[in-house]
Amino acid sequence: MPRVAIRPLTIDDLPFGHRLSTAAGWNQLLADWARAVALDSSASFIGTLDGIDVGTVTAVAFDSIAWVGLMLVEPQARGKGVGRALMERVLDVLDGRRVRSIRLDATPLGQPLYETLGFREDFPLHRYTGTPSHPHRTNTIGQDLRIVEATSADMPRIADLDEQVTATRRRMLLERLRLERPIGGRIALRGDCLAGFVLERSGRLGTLVGPCCGDSEAGAALLATSLESLIGTPVLADIPDAHHEARSLVTRHGLEAVRPLTRMTRGEPVREDVARMWTSSGPEKG
Repeated sequence: MPRVAIRPLTIDDLPFGHRLSTAAGWNQLLADWARAVALDSSASFIGTLDGIDVGTVTAVAFDSIAWVGLMLVEPQARGKGVGRALMERVLDVLDGRRVRSIRLDATPLGQPLYETLGFREDFPLHRYTGTPSHPHRTNTIGQDLRIVEATSADMPRIADLDEQVTATRRRMLLERLRLERPIGGRIALRGDCLAGFVLERSGRLGTLVGPCCGDSEAGAALLATSLESLIGTPVLADIPDAHHEARSLVTRHGLEAVRPLTRMTRGEPVREDVARMWTSSGPEKG
């Protein structure tokens, strides 16, 4: 019987994790793995099978809400209890920290396991990918709305709006994303009021546009501005199925739905404002 063991994931393990995500066809760069460990190193683990590293999982706790991500197991090691052992360890740690809601975006492969561990579906999303082109219809920005570059001084307001939309205090993540790719950070202002924001993340397969949060006018303007700045380059965006306007906008720019995801929660439900969530931050961050 193969022996499964779990140990903490450290900085030295990042190249292994990156190899796993690359082999799985995921978008992560080594910087994504480094970010996960930097944000919360106490709930990230390596799974071993007979002493050989074969799997990973990470988690970041934002006060009382945690996100699990980068759950990966080598194909030849699947079905041998590694994934379950990794998830049980990370859940034990988060439960011990009295995290009231543990969340993740599940792939179809992982969803059955998560259901057996107490996760329940919140809503479906799809990943859209493609090389943006000029839209069939022109996206207009209202005269009272201004799109400008996001700066460090904007981060308190960005974090406040993000918390209104996601019900999660994740300023530390948002600040890091803006610093990693400042060219992709934008805000929408209506007078002096923040109406929306968008951040981007560089990736192995393309630029992930998200999170993008805002009202109906600001969200559309920000998402369109990001896509049009990336015309001719590969782009990814994770969009709730219920957000028909966002789905229509990215489709007009040439992106197509390629992968279903399911947002799930274990514990206390989290009520997100999906109408103002134009794109998500990616499966490992929510």
